[in-house]
Amino acid sequence: MTNRAIFIGASAGGVEALKDLVRELPEKLPVPIFVVLHVAPYVASFLPEILAKVGRLPALHPKDGASIEPGVIYVAPQITIC
Repeated sequence: MTNRAIFIGASAGGVEALKDLVRELPEKLPVPIFVVLHVAPYVASFLPEILAKVGRLPALHPKDGASIEPGVIYVAPQITIC
């Protein structure tokens, strides 16, 4: 596991820019990518499916305790703040 990573943050309007970026990423990226997207708490997040469809890297919402792997896009899970 590397000690390097790419971190990306965007507002809800940034989905198209994220898709453009992911489309250009190489298949063998040597670092993980972490994405945070600001969306309303009542909107379901399909961002991992959207990014995986346009790019060559797998994208997912990480599960608690899962290992971090290079070449994977980890989308922050949606949380509801009360």
